[in-house]
Amino acid sequence: MIKQCNTDKSLPRAVTYLRFAVADTNVHREAVAKYICQRRANELGAIVVSAYVDVASGWTDDRPQLRRMLSDLAETSEITYVIVPEHSTIARNVHVYGRIVWKIEQAGACLVVATVPVEDYRAMKPNQLGVLHAVADWAINGPQRRITEREGEAASTFTLKEPEND
Repeated sequence: MIKQCNTDKSLPRAVTYLRFAVADTNVHREAVAKYICQRRANELGAIVVSAYVDVASGWTDDRPQLRRMLSDLAETSEITYVIVPEHSTIARNVHVYGRIVWKIEQAGACLVVATVPVEDYRAMKPNQLGVLHAVADWAINGPQRRITEREGEAASTFTLKEPEND
């Protein structure tokens, strides 16, 4: 992660997230992705304060720097934009994409795709099923919810009853 000092507190703050497949890792590709994201930040008048880079599959959200970025976003409300070079940087699966975008929005930030022209940009709305997965993940794993062993046992023995006819 790269940190920069933001001396002008009036500028919006941004972070960049870059994900590369193992086969795609090379210095040139990473430099181009960073340049594209920095250019979009400049267009938005934002300063990039952090950069997160993962070399991992886009089919899962089990990526160390992604988890770190989402955790950092949840801890602070100062980040306005999460800038990525393209939508597939976030995820290759629409349900995973929906969960991640929902978490970014819950932290008060906006996902910005650097390769989409600013004048044509409309934020891609997450798939509803992906949002439902994200909400379920949050409800199960959220800081306020702790499932005890006894509750887990009760949940596993739960059975549905047939509706009674009145």
